[in-house]
Amino acid sequence: MGGRVMGMRDWWVLLCLLWPGVAMAGPIMEFSDVSLGSNPIQSFHGELAATEERALVAVPADQEFIITAVLHNSSVFEILQDTTVVVGRTQLAFFYFRKGISRVVIQPGTVLSIRHPHTSGAPEPFYLQGYFAPGGGPHRFSSGETSATVPTTIFTNDGHKPFVLRTMILTQSTHCITFLDGDEVFASRMLGSYESIIQTQGVFGNRLGTLMIPVGSELQISATPGSEANCKYFMEGEYITP
Repeated sequence: MGGRVMGMRDWWVLLCLLWPGVAMAGPIMEFSDVSLGSNPIQSFHGELAATEERALVAVPADQEFIITAVLHNSSVFEILQDTTVVVGRTQLAFFYFRKGISRVVIQPGTVLSIRHPHTSGAPEPFYLQGYFAPGGGPHRFSSGETSATVPTTIFTNDGHKPFVLRTMILTQSTHCITFLDGDEVFASRMLGSYESIIQTQGVFGNRLGTLMIPVGSELQISATPGSEANCKYFMEGEYITP
């Protein structure tokens, strides 16, 4: 004798051993658009000296690479797609990038790099993670800055489907306003500063926003008149798919 009836956990372990594909389901279930190719989940780490730039991965022509987190000890790094800075060092300081929920899309056929743009200072450590997904996915993002005191467009829904804004983060948001087609959506202070509890715990700092941007509509920001604010922003979301 000495035997025992197999429980649910035993059956699950046996299934994973007999069908290795099952073992992949756990880590990637959160990312429904993850590629089914070999090693879709990737991470990179190391140190960069001042002025150093390092290529991390060349994205295949039929896929895109989606960055879900960037960890660092100081706000010195920039993320590049080929030679273009797509996320600056101020935006990478947002706590949002430490949560594993970001969606920064590196386009097919390009190279993802990270850079330490300072001209002096000690080497700085970094960690970056993400996953490959089929090209032409639903995610879009925009990152930049403006000091204009009139609504300035940062994203246009030029697709054929409604777009859902999931994340909206601003520096100096006590002096920055968000608009949809010229109508004020988030008054100054509503999103909080990027270091505040509002910004790091609110819906738009946790990728839980659901602001609909109809086809042809524009998301805009502006500095409040007389503030001389430099509104640095990061926004991202996704097209609604059936």
